[in-house]
Amino acid sequence: MSLILSVVIPVYKTEQYLGDCLKSLSGLTDFREKTEVIVVSDCSPGPAEEICQKFSSRLNLRYHQHKRNLSVFQARKSGIDLARGRYILSLDSDDYLIEMRWGDLIRHLDEHDVDILRFSIATEKDKVSSLDRNVIFHEKVWDYFVSSQHWQLAGTIVKKNLFSYFFSSLSPLKARCYINMADDLCKIV
Repeated sequence: MSLILSVVIPVYKTEQYLGDCLKSLSGLTDFREKTEVIVVSDCSPGPAEEICQKFSSRLNLRYHQHKRNLSVFQARKSGIDLARGRYILSLDSDDYLIEMRWGDLIRHLDEHDVDILRFSIATEKDKVSSLDRNVIFHEKVWDYFVSSQHWQLAGTIVKKNLFSYFFSSLSPLKARCYINMADDLCKIV
């Protein structure tokens, strides 16, 4: 059986939050054969690998270390390149998920051919915003994410082949892509 969902978590100087982030994924323990968690340290000086080791018995978890600091964009890209799931959920290491119904989510991803799936997110840890169920067609994706300011990947699951398409469109630039602001938006478009 192939993996359905890969959770990609870049880390740079945010190890103090990484444990809470990984703990919020503990519901994936029952879905180890269908999910994976990939933590990519962007040459972070803290104990990211040791924190990951504490969760490796509960989660299907892989740790990857950059040899030098490249950017959060490159850390996400590395995690996505390593991902074996059909879908990618990208989290920042200072994000955590609450009240996830992992079984329903994984079943939905497995049974439906969705490109992008968004769910409610907490924008300021204490304020939860709710997103309506919408079907957004290709030509409207940019408007949806930019005009409505839903441009972060947190709370968004994206089909991996959409990322592959985006990354291949960057390759002809033959330059190291360093995007340090709104990198989430750049990866969706």
